[in-house]
Amino acid sequence: ICDDPLPGEELFRALQVIAETSPRPVIVFTSDGDADKIVRAMEVGVHAYVINGYGPKRLRSLIHLARARFNREQALRAEMLDVSSRLEERKMVDRAKGILMRARQVSEDEAFDDQYMSIPDAFTHGSSAQRAHWFRRGLDSGDTRQCNTFAANEP
Repeated sequence: ICDDPLPGEELFRALQVIAETSPRPVIVFTSDGDADKIVRAMEVGVHAYVINGYGPKRLRSLIHLARARFNREQALRAEMLDVSSRLEERKMVDRAKGILMRARQVSEDEAFDDQYMSIPDAFTHGSSAQRAHWFRRGLDSGDTRQCNTFAANEP
């Protein structure tokens, strides 16, 4: 909770550091209603920008508001990281599939037929990090067997 009648860039830089190093719900109380400063406050992670003071009854609801906005922001951030991670994993799967298709000289339609392609362990076993490592090993070497956890030794 910050109480600054005329917040400036120094406060905004400090709040940016807090947001990057130890995210917390942030409330700024001020007498400055400048629209540019309100926008700047939101950019650096302020969850409630309150103009012209507060009273004891209002303070509790503002704290709840800041916490709710912070929790929603954190949930969206986690969801975005999860989606980004899954997208990167999907890109690796598609690259690995392409390598396997070229190595076995089959079309994409044929690749879905079990007689042409066996599924490497990197598609089905291990954690996401392990699968990513196995895919990269196979993709970087150009040897599709490297995508199989049991066909190659771990580094």
